[in-house]
Amino acid sequence: MNRGKFGLILGFATVLVFGFTQQPSIKQLWSNTKLENELNHAAFNQNDSQITKAFLMGKFFAAQDARFGLVPAGMSSKAMYLQKDVIMAFQTMRRAAMLAGIDLKIISGTRNFWEQKAIWERKWTANVNQYGTGAGNARHILLYSSMPGSSRHHWGTDLDINSLEPGYFKMGRGLAEITWLRKHAKDYGFCEVYSPRSTGRLAGYEPEAWHWSYIPLSSEYLKAYANTVTVADFTGFYGSNKAAEVRIIEDFVQGVACK
Repeated sequence: MNRGKFGLILGFATVLVFGFTQQPSIKQLWSNTKLENELNHAAFNQNDSQITKAFLMGKFFAAQDARFGLVPAGMSSKAMYLQKDVIMAFQTMRRAAMLAGIDLKIISGTRNFWEQKAIWERKWTANVNQYGTGAGNARHILLYSSMPGSSRHHWGTDLDINSLEPGYFKMGRGLAEITWLRKHAKDYGFCEVYSPRSTGRLAGYEPEAWHWSYIPLSSEYLKAYANTVTVADFTGFYGSNKAAEVRIIEDFVQGVACK
């Protein structure tokens, strides 16, 4: 047999033997990977829908939770996450406000347990010479800042708007903004949870005109919190052993204007 015929037969045999074991195409690999990712994503979404103690206390990462999304740059002062339903509701409210000459921008969104812990412990350390390491220090911080594990910002339903200075909303542009919000925000699902004392809210934080909550979601989380979290769950940060003494759940988590 000459060399040319031998090569032809060998090549044909190779196709017969190895044809069914050849590597899948790039397209096939992509399709299989895509299907696997979709299945994993579906399972991830299912797990995310559960209201767990870890979620309620902020012990998770918003970037890894399918319920959350990045707030569009034009709506916020920095990169931050909120629940997707909250982002959509705020977008709708913001458009309506702009028609009235009101510019609403989110300056703070989701904060997890560890971010809140950093804020809390910085303030605890700064105040310890004046207020000591007891409940007095905790109460001073709790005028405006939450104990880690108790913040509504953990849930991705609450946001701060335009300014964190109480005086900002008492005159000029700030007064116009808060006046519009108090009249119209409820139409889009938002509520001023830390309303003025004059509204009958006696316990909890000082009034925060900037803090608004998306009630269709946060009301469910508040109910779940009451049935799931106890003061024994507050551990791992300075002053955590004062949670019961300052009535962190009764007065601060539950001390809101909207439920």
